[in-house]
Amino acid sequence: MDTKLRYKHAGLGGTFDRLHIGHEALVKKALDTAQTASIGITTDAFTDTQTKTLSHLIEPFAQRLKNLKAFLNRHHTASRVTLFPLQDAIGPTLTDPTIDCLVCTDHTLAGMRDINRLRRDRELAVLPIVKAKLVKDASGLYISSTRIRQGLIDSQGHVYLYHLRKTIKLTPAQRDQCIKPFGKLIAQSDCLAQIESVRPPFIGVVGDQSLAYFLQQKLPVDLGIFDNRIQRQASTKISELVLKFSLKSAIRPVNNPSGTISSDAVAAIEYAISHTPGLLEIKGEEDLLVIPLVLAIPLQSLIFYGQPHLGLVVMTVTPELKQRIVNLITT
Repeated sequence: MDTKLRYKHAGLGGTFDRLHIGHEALVKKALDTAQTASIGITTDAFTDTQTKTLSHLIEPFAQRLKNLKAFLNRHHTASRVTLFPLQDAIGPTLTDPTIDCLVCTDHTLAGMRDINRLRRDRELAVLPIVKAKLVKDASGLYISSTRIRQGLIDSQGHVYLYHLRKTIKLTPAQRDQCIKPFGKLIAQSDCLAQIESVRPPFIGVVGDQSLAYFLQQKLPVDLGIFDNRIQRQASTKISELVLKFSLKSAIRPVNNPSGTISSDAVAAIEYAISHTPGLLEIKGEEDLLVIPLVLAIPLQSLIFYGQPHLGLVVMTVTPELKQRIVNLITT
């Protein structure tokens, strides 16, 4: 322990969901500033009271605690840190006399100022506030747990869709990898049970036959992608259902040549995510658009698509699945 550090005991806290390099920078700043640190991790009950985007996807307290412990152990700093469940926005900052500084970022500065106002009200010394710099991702935006839950970036700040900024044509080897299902095979009749068990923030369906089933059964669909073909044969099934259910206004035509993932299709998927429900009518081939869909939508989303000669596949979007897709298109 460096006894020449400016402070003896830093206080800081947060949700620490989907532990990322911004969190790591905050903790490192605390340990570069003080000999020891008390770090509060919000409890599940406290987190439930906060208004956060996709809050139901926040990891359980036990997982967030485990991830932070692992980070401290990797950097051999666990002996300098006390981790505790944070049940409110104040924690021990009014009651622990050994805390002699507060550590935060610009995003949490207001909370630290509130603590000092409460300390003043109690005639306690105002604590110095040390700010850690916010970390930006590859797009220049600040890394946040929210953007990770939204499926936009990973914990290292890599932007998933950056790999598809330009139209790409998959190699034969890459296409061969797509033959194997990315998820699990299910019966069509099990779709509703899958949806109810996961509570997905987004549901995507790719392929005419799969989409027709969802529309016929009136199952929820945020984005459906079709090319008016079933097993390479022309089909009017979706067109008929569009007329039946008055869905024409939801259709957006997009070009995506066979064997490619076009930048136009990727842009259309990005647009459709914020304008649900929607349907993309592909001029060309829709098979490979499962790839950008995985990279574009929030964690815990579900994607249903037809696998030729096998049946219906369902995928739950996870960081691991996104990384698997990135590996496929970049190697």
